[in-house]
Amino acid sequence: TTAGFNFTLSNEEAIQMDDMAVLSATANDHDAIAVTSSDCGGSKQSSRFSNLTIEGTGSFPFRNHWGRGLTLNNLSFVDVDSVDFFGENGSSMQGIFATGNATSHCYAFNMMVSKSNFINTANGISLGTLFQGLFVTQSNFLNGEAGIVVPAAESEVDQINISDSSFDVKGDTIAIFYPFVGLYVTHN
Repeated sequence: TTAGFNFTLSNEEAIQMDDMAVLSATANDHDAIAVTSSDCGGSKQSSRFSNLTIEGTGSFPFRNHWGRGLTLNNLSFVDVDSVDFFGENGSSMQGIFATGNATSHCYAFNMMVSKSNFINTANGISLGTLFQGLFVTQSNFLNGEAGIVVPAAESEVDQINISDSSFDVKGDTIAIFYPFVGLYVTHN
């Protein structure tokens, strides 16, 4: 498909997606999975994405691809476990993009990414304004432009903890272009 899943959650709602592949039949700029929460301050429920494959159809190196694999808008308490993100050539798809809600000044916080692969993605994980608390463990970032990115235009992004992960990307392993508090990197 060329249009992925799009979910809007109200207060105290969460989402769980397990054991599936989300494939794109074309090279496009759509989200494979997009979730927007209206819960300012974070739902008390955890959202979970596990055992997923997000990729395009076709043969490497001319695979089709999504614009973003997983887009999380204002969603807190997220567990991303054993999810594989496959881009086309390392400059096409964003793996995960997570941000708070700048309009209502709502933070998104606490995302755990474990045992996941970001292969041929432009950026493995990109964080937007008002995001706090990214934890990455036992994950691989291979053949993309950058591993984890906080662009200069973003603000109030803090607390990234990365452990026991592998980075083999073309550019920056971790690129933070914003005054940042709380970067912890161990055993990588």
